[in-house]
Amino acid sequence: CVLSIRKCNLFDDCGDYSDEIDCGLAAISYDYHNAARCRNGRCYLRSQLCNFNDDCGDKTDEMGCVCNETDWFQCKNGRCIPHEQRCNLNNDCYDNSDEMNCVCNVTTNQYKCNDGQCIWANQRCDLSTNCRDGSDEIGCRE
Repeated sequence: CVLSIRKCNLFDDCGDYSDEIDCGLAAISYDYHNAARCRNGRCYLRSQLCNFNDDCGDKTDEMGCVCNETDWFQCKNGRCIPHEQRCNLNNDCYDNSDEMNCVCNVTTNQYKCNDGQCIWANQRCDLSTNCRDGSDEIGCRE
């Protein structure tokens, strides 16, 4: 799907990595100091390591990642998110660990669930369970 000069250049020029399969040493020699090999034989740039994109196609480049704690929050599932995304009432980690043990800001109309999760205050007693522990619907009038 691409010119031969673009094959094995460590970039997904085809959109499905087919131009980076079975490259052998060609891809490594293309940029030896910045390249690494996936378990499935593909190659990737070291800058693609732990970027939460499966650049290898087998998740090799996303295994065993550790976040730089100065700039990132490490989710329980291993994902790294910027600190600004922690405790913003959005499930940025996709396992909700970024919304646990937060200090709820009652001045911005937040409610603190019994398990420490924060939700919007207008979600309390709305006949819909918004807290994982269901505490937002406890003690409400029916």
